[in-house]
Amino acid sequence: MRHQWIKKNIQILLSRTVALFVILHVFVSVSHSQELSISTQSFFDASTKELISMLQSSQKAMSGQEFKAPHIEGLEFRTETNDFDLSEQDYTFRISPTSKKIRKAQRELYELYTNNPENPLLSTFEGELDAVYQAWVSLYIIDQKQDVSEELSALMKEKKSVLEKMILLPEFKLKDFVDLQKREAELEVDMTLLTEEQSAIAATYDSQYSTFSFYDLIGVDAIETIINSIDTDKLSRDDMIITAAYEKELLQKELNLELAENKKIFEWGQLAYRGINSNPFKEVVSIGAAFRWPHDGNNRLKIEELKIKLNEVDSEQYIENEKLHLSTESAKNAALAKIKTYRRIFELRKKQQAETEKIVELLLRDQNVNPLDLLDIREDEIKERLAIIKLLEDVYIAYLDTLKSSRLMYKLPLTNFLR
Repeated sequence: MRHQWIKKNIQILLSRTVALFVILHVFVSVSHSQELSISTQSFFDASTKELISMLQSSQKAMSGQEFKAPHIEGLEFRTETNDFDLSEQDYTFRISPTSKKIRKAQRELYELYTNNPENPLLSTFEGELDAVYQAWVSLYIIDQKQDVSEELSALMKEKKSVLEKMILLPEFKLKDFVDLQKREAELEVDMTLLTEEQSAIAATYDSQYSTFSFYDLIGVDAIETIINSIDTDKLSRDDMIITAAYEKELLQKELNLELAENKKIFEWGQLAYRGINSNPFKEVVSIGAAFRWPHDGNNRLKIEELKIKLNEVDSEQYIENEKLHLSTESAKNAALAKIKTYRRIFELRKKQQAETEKIVELLLRDQNVNPLDLLDIREDEIKERLAIIKLLEDVYIAYLDTLKSSRLMYKLPLTNFLR
């Protein structure tokens, strides 16, 4: 009876274990089947969301506390002694007030300080945005190289198999076999480096457990259209325009403050106490005041300096816009040259491939054709495709340089120029 009970429990335990195993297997299968696929747009949206949030948070004004302009500019207390006789100790208290115009100019200047439109994180934002564009282009180029490299690896294995079968034949060349092994090892290293680079980029953007889909990535024709549509004469740095306007207003407020101080008439007032004195005719307490002649020139140099800087703002903005136009035009020409080179080489390779295929068809009719010759032709064709991918990478890099030079990449709201 006990034996039957133990047997029954073992069967129950086994059935539960099998059921658990089946559930886990189904769960893993479903997890793999639901692996996240990231497209160009989804990668861009996910990668820039935090950047935009960071930029917007830093654009908030500093503290909202109200600035209370002081009515008193300075307080002084002096004391002098005569032969260390405390009964004849002198005490002087001096006060230097401000003026209504000075206080008004100070408040306006403080408000301008707290609303500086120049974002301290702008350069960080631009650098991170550059990295997002570069990362996606790199992932695409890596994907292309991996596909072609896997095809080349399979061909080398096939070629190696043929050579191994020819070891005992007179046509066998040991050097060819060794060279093939060397190229195979180099290719394996290159493929490993590509995988590591891909993993590093994916980990940077929390995409290490995802696959990448490039169906919506912009093509060469669309890149050329966008580059040709950039009118350098209509380009302007919006951030520079805003900053220049702020700088002009800031200089004007500083100038107003200097002018207000220059018009100040009452300099200071003081109260002096001469100590205890037995002489009734000797003054014990005295009141004094100082007045200054307005526009006396104490801060005239500062005023003229601010006027010069105010006039220079427009000139500096013009120079920056000219730099923008020149750099964009240079980047456009370089990108269009890369596109032209890519197309010319691509068409040339395509023509050569068509001619090679005709020759291969003729060789296949010959029963005595050397299979290594056919494999060599295929290997050359695959290596040419790798060279084309390098030219394509140059096109994308030149395209990104154009977007950066024209600053279209950074214009808010952001536009995804990779789709």
